[in-house]
Amino acid sequence: MTVHVSNGCVVPQRESPSPSCCAHRYPIMVHPLILGEIACGSPPNRTQTLSDLRSLRQPRQASVPEVMDFIERERLFGLGCGLVDMLLLASALMTPETELWTLNKRLSAMTDRFGVMHRPSLH
Repeated sequence: MTVHVSNGCVVPQRESPSPSCCAHRYPIMVHPLILGEIACGSPPNRTQTLSDLRSLRQPRQASVPEVMDFIERERLFGLGCGLVDMLLLASALMTPETELWTLNKRLSAMTDRFGVMHRPSLH
Protein backbone atom coordinates (compact mmCIF):
# COMPACT_ATOMS: atom_id res chain seq x y z
CA MET A 1 0.00 0.00 0.00
CA THR A 2 1.09 3.55 -0.75
CA VAL A 3 -0.15 6.61 1.12
CA HIS A 4 -1.11 9.65 -0.98
CA VAL A 5 -1.06 12.69 1.30
CA SER A 6 -2.85 16.02 1.06
CA ASN A 7 -1.26 19.37 1.92
CA GLY A 8 -2.47 19.54 5.54
CA CYS A 9 -0.66 16.28 6.20
CA VAL A 10 2.53 17.18 4.36
CA VAL A 11 3.09 20.35 6.37
CA PRO A 12 0.94 19.52 9.41
CA GLN A 13 -0.04 21.54 12.43
CA ARG A 14 1.85 20.60 15.56
CA GLU A 15 -0.96 18.47 17.01
CA SER A 16 -1.48 16.47 13.81
CA PRO A 17 0.40 13.32 12.90
CA SER A 18 2.98 13.87 10.17
CA PRO A 19 3.85 11.69 7.19
CA SER A 20 7.15 10.85 8.85
CA CYS A 21 5.21 8.72 11.33
CA CYS A 22 4.12 6.39 8.53
CA ALA A 23 7.02 6.84 6.10
CA HIS A 24 8.86 3.89 7.58
CA ARG A 25 5.72 1.72 7.15
CA TYR A 26 4.37 2.82 3.77
CA PRO A 27 5.73 4.60 0.72
CA ILE A 28 4.37 8.14 0.44
CA MET A 29 3.40 9.98 -2.73
CA VAL A 30 2.34 13.57 -3.31
CA HIS A 31 0.09 14.85 -6.08
CA PRO A 32 1.67 17.70 -8.09
CA LEU A 33 -1.24 19.98 -7.17
CA ILE A 34 -0.36 19.54 -3.49
CA LEU A 35 3.29 20.26 -4.24
CA GLY A 36 2.14 23.40 -6.05
CA GLU A 37 -0.08 24.45 -3.13
CA ILE A 38 2.83 24.04 -0.73
CA ALA A 39 5.14 25.96 -3.08
CA CYS A 40 2.66 28.88 -3.00
CA GLY A 41 3.04 29.07 0.77
CA SER A 42 5.96 29.36 3.15
CA PRO A 43 6.80 25.82 4.28
CA PRO A 44 9.46 25.46 6.95
CA ASN A 45 12.94 24.95 5.50
CA ARG A 46 11.43 25.81 2.11
CA THR A 47 14.19 24.73 -0.28
CA GLN A 48 14.77 21.37 1.41
CA THR A 49 11.04 20.70 1.92
CA LEU A 50 10.20 21.32 -1.74
CA SER A 51 13.20 19.31 -2.88
CA ASP A 52 12.19 16.39 -0.66
CA LEU A 53 8.60 16.52 -1.90
CA ARG A 54 9.71 16.65 -5.55
CA SER A 55 11.64 13.43 -4.98
CA LEU A 56 8.51 11.51 -3.96
CA ARG A 57 6.49 9.40 -6.38
CA GLN A 58 3.34 10.93 -7.83
CA PRO A 59 -0.02 9.17 -8.16
CA ARG A 60 -1.75 8.70 -11.46
CA GLN A 61 -3.50 11.90 -12.46
CA ALA A 62 -7.08 12.22 -13.60
CA SER A 63 -7.90 14.84 -16.20
CA VAL A 64 -10.39 17.59 -15.41
CA PRO A 65 -12.94 16.11 -17.89
CA GLU A 66 -12.58 12.70 -16.21
CA VAL A 67 -13.16 14.28 -12.80
CA MET A 68 -16.16 16.25 -14.08
CA ASP A 69 -17.69 12.96 -15.29
CA PHE A 70 -16.83 11.33 -11.94
CA ILE A 71 -18.56 14.16 -10.03
CA GLU A 72 -21.72 13.76 -12.10
CA ARG A 73 -21.72 9.95 -12.14
CA GLU A 74 -21.22 9.66 -8.37
CA ARG A 75 -23.31 12.76 -7.54
CA LEU A 76 -20.44 14.39 -5.63
CA PHE A 77 -21.63 17.96 -6.16
CA GLY A 78 -22.83 20.12 -3.28
CA LEU A 79 -20.89 18.15 -0.67
CA GLY A 80 -18.35 20.83 0.22
CA CYS A 81 -15.36 19.57 -1.76
CA GLY A 82 -13.74 21.54 -4.56
CA LEU A 83 -12.05 20.54 -7.78
CA VAL A 84 -8.62 19.97 -6.21
CA ASP A 85 -10.22 17.66 -3.63
CA MET A 86 -11.95 15.73 -6.42
CA LEU A 87 -8.71 15.50 -8.40
CA LEU A 88 -6.95 14.05 -5.32
CA LEU A 89 -9.74 11.56 -4.72
CA ALA A 90 -9.80 10.46 -8.36
CA SER A 91 -6.02 10.06 -8.33
CA ALA A 92 -6.21 7.86 -5.26
CA LEU A 93 -8.87 5.73 -6.92
CA MET A 94 -6.83 5.44 -10.12
CA THR A 95 -3.57 4.49 -8.41
CA PRO A 96 -3.56 0.83 -7.34
CA GLU A 97 -3.10 0.01 -3.66
CA THR A 98 -3.23 3.66 -2.63
CA GLU A 99 -4.95 5.34 0.27
CA LEU A 100 -5.50 9.09 0.61
CA TRP A 101 -4.51 10.76 3.87
CA THR A 102 -6.27 14.06 4.45
CA LEU A 103 -7.16 16.20 7.44
CA ASN A 104 -10.07 17.74 5.48
CA LYS A 105 -13.24 16.33 7.05
CA ARG A 106 -15.35 16.47 3.89
CA LEU A 107 -12.69 14.90 1.70
CA SER A 108 -12.04 12.34 4.42
CA ALA A 109 -15.71 11.33 4.33
CA MET A 110 -15.43 10.79 0.58
CA THR A 111 -12.26 8.72 0.93
CA ASP A 112 -14.13 6.55 3.42
CA ARG A 113 -17.11 6.24 1.05
CA PHE A 114 -14.85 5.03 -1.77
CA GLY A 115 -12.65 2.80 0.38
CA VAL A 116 -9.39 4.76 0.02
CA MET A 117 -9.21 6.43 3.45
CA HIS A 118 -5.86 6.23 5.21
CA ARG A 119 -6.10 5.90 8.98
CA PRO A 120 -2.66 6.68 10.39
CA SER A 121 -1.50 4.89 13.48
CA LEU A 122 -0.42 7.29 16.21
CA HIS A 123 1.99 4.80 17.79
